[in-house]
Amino acid sequence: MRKTWCTLLAGTLAVALTACTGDDQPSDQDIPVPTGGTPTPTRPQIGSWTPLADLPQARTELSAVVLDGAVYVAGGLAPGPGGDAFYRYDPESDAWRELAPLPEDRHHAPLAAYDGRIYVVAGFANRVSDVFPFGDPTDTLFVYDVAGDSWRLGPPLPVSTGAHAVIGGGPTPSLSYSAATEIWRP
Repeated sequence: MRKTWCTLLAGTLAVALTACTGDDQPSDQDIPVPTGGTPTPTRPQIGSWTPLADLPQARTELSAVVLDGAVYVAGGLAPGPGGDAFYRYDPESDAWRELAPLPEDRHHAPLAAYDGRIYVVAGFANRVSDVFPFGDPTDTLFVYDVAGDSWRLGPPLPVSTGAHAVIGGGPTPSLSYSAATEIWRP
């Protein structure tokens, strides 16, 4: 039976992963039987929580996306510096790896994954302003190349924004971006 990873992204505050079979039902193929004849679970039980590796630095208001079976988390608010942090979680090894940091601190900045790249779309800068006590909204687009572990600046959004959603497809987007032409359209 094909094994898939089910992902629960609770807002932008937590990421929980659990292994499951393709139809979300237990399978004898997933539970090896040792010589004693008693099944030994090798994956979390469906309907239960299992602790996984901690994110290397505690943070809130971060964003997450899944690409090629790995979970990427970016930015967020943390005690002290670290709003530019970028990590990848590998569910197979239950381990986090620190990657090239974001070009600038961000929180409430949604992520999107497409064609081997991760996009950080606007969000709030980690600085206090007279208007926004938690930071100014930005118009930046950061593009991460997974293969090269590097960032580049994409074209700016036509508006500054933060704490918004990024959705692939849809009949009437309020703002769309073409990765091929690198153009934003209202």
